Amino acid sequence: MIDDHSSSFLVVPKELYKQVHVDRINEDIEGGIESGVMTTPALFINGIRYTERWNTTELMAAMIAASH
Repeated sequence: MIDDHSSSFLVVPKELYKQVHVDRINEDIEGGIESGVMTTPALFINGIRYTERWNTTELMAAMIAASH
């Protein structure tokens, strides 16, 4: 028995094979390079690249500071 969700598994390989998302991926890569991204993951808060430590306290402080 095939359920309704099984057909979604067939879409991914077909999209990958046809490379339907290549243009969007390349645009995202170019945009990242233009924004100064050198590695992943990269985090931006209100359009400014966050380069400090990735712990809850410092991230929360950065988000609060960016909201003012």
